[in-house]
Amino acid sequence: SVGVGGRGRRDVCARVASASGVTDVSVGHAASHALDMGRVGTLGTTAGGKDCATGAVHVAVGNNKDRGKVLSFVAQKPRKGAVLPIQSDLSVDVPAGLSHSDAGTLSILALNLVGALEAQGVNQRKDFKGKKAVVLGGIDGGCASVSTQLLSAWGADVVTVTTSNAYKNTAIGAKQVIDPRKVSFAEELENFDFVLDTLGALDVTVIAADILLTRLMVSPVSLRSLGNEGHTTVVQTLRKSFGAVYVPTASPLLLRACGDGLLRGGAAIASLVRGNLPNDIADPFLPSDRGIDVVADALQMAAEGLIDHVPAQVVTSAELFEAFSWPRDADTGLRYGLPAPSLFEVEPMESEDEPVFVRQHIADLFAKDESGLVLESADDLKSIITATKNSVETAVLFVGASWCRRCKELLPSFKALAQKLGPDRPDVHFRIMDAEQLKSVAKTLEVTDVPEIIVFKEGKRKSTWLNTKTSSLMELSVRQAL
Repeated sequence: SVGVGGRGRRDVCARVASASGVTDVSVGHAASHALDMGRVGTLGTTAGGKDCATGAVHVAVGNNKDRGKVLSFVAQKPRKGAVLPIQSDLSVDVPAGLSHSDAGTLSILALNLVGALEAQGVNQRKDFKGKKAVVLGGIDGGCASVSTQLLSAWGADVVTVTTSNAYKNTAIGAKQVIDPRKVSFAEELENFDFVLDTLGALDVTVIAADILLTRLMVSPVSLRSLGNEGHTTVVQTLRKSFGAVYVPTASPLLLRACGDGLLRGGAAIASLVRGNLPNDIADPFLPSDRGIDVVADALQMAAEGLIDHVPAQVVTSAELFEAFSWPRDADTGLRYGLPAPSLFEVEPMESEDEPVFVRQHIADLFAKDESGLVLESADDLKSIITATKNSVETAVLFVGASWCRRCKELLPSFKALAQKLGPDRPDVHFRIMDAEQLKSVAKTLEVTDVPEIIVFKEGKRKSTWLNTKTSSLMELSVRQAL
């Protein structure tokens, strides 16, 4: 068996040894947290082998008169200053130079990260060498910070998508830092292999369902009839297109805090400093031999300087704030970063083994149609704007995107409005533009969100904001603008 860095048992930190298998440790640091048992099932189990979703992990770090500094996993919340009897097979020596608190925090983060990777079938060092990995989250978060450093040590080129300080993230190994508030994740990253989500957890089946409903011609009824086998096929097809393995690594306590809201969640995170876990998380997690090896190897990597920044807590208040305030897509509600809808360009499948609903693409709503409303180029828009410069004519431009759900809902109404007003208002030119196809034009127009309706008069863009929340409000806004 191998540890975090891929080294064998004889090369990692030594286990605590004693003739009786039990030794005493004076506790200098105590830490308690929660682990998702669905992720760390290969690294340990709850005491008594109970089947539960979340396990409580308790770590005691202290001094042993014979072995020196020792880290041990215990079944109950430890108390700083106490002298505890610990089991040698649940303990490892802590390398010199590594503080009590760093060892305790790192042990929990290492179990969480490696367990999440193995749950997705990822072999750490082998699979990351020479690959491009994305970490959603930054240095302010425990999981993101350690993930960035470990992945870099395993040979990956790491890109962090975070609102935290860019310089600090590059200092711990990030090759590139993207601020999701300023840069489109989808446009910036094209070829990558792994996405580690330290701030949330997306259900890939739900993503697949959303993409099917918005990008492919699949009704909710046919979607429900797919069953587990159909969903699996969809997920595999989208993964081939997306190109990346999605690995959720966010702490279950962070996810719970986000669900409770910023104030209540912040109070819960603050109580973790005192080792207070929620009452319903009581079954203690105890690592297997494999789990102990993972922890021992992580501590050794820290001693060697491969991990030189360990946060004070497993989950921090700053991490909660970043997760809670992460920008989201107005139409889908999905967090920017993953999935980026424009990345799911599912190509028609030629094989008859693939289900029909994957091969049947949605008709392109922005393609040129009989109405002739769709702009083909920047010159088309320029000519229309020029036509309004020295006349009473007006241009109304609908800017959308093929992945935008609300655009699909509003576009038929916009076309109907153009047809309705056409005979009475020949001075008004209605046009449609796909922001995905004419990105340079969208950038020139300073389009920051879709759908957006822009009115041009006298060769200039009017500052009037048009409501696009519903079809009726859109029609009312257009009529008022005219």
